[in-house]
Amino acid sequence: TVVASLRDASSSVETYAHQLRTKIKRNGGPDVIDVVRSTGFRLARESHDSSLAVS
Repeated sequence: TVVASLRDASSSVETYAHQLRTKIKRNGGPDVIDVVRSTGFRLARESHDSSLAVS
């Protein structure tokens, strides 16, 4: 079903994010979740600004 495949996809994303987080922490870098959050926030803000400019 669609729900099952979505659930599989989200769990694999969680696993991937966890692997990235442990790898980055081992390297002493910033937490991947903070990076993703700030990047997503910046992208959302840019798309919001561009949609305002278009109208």
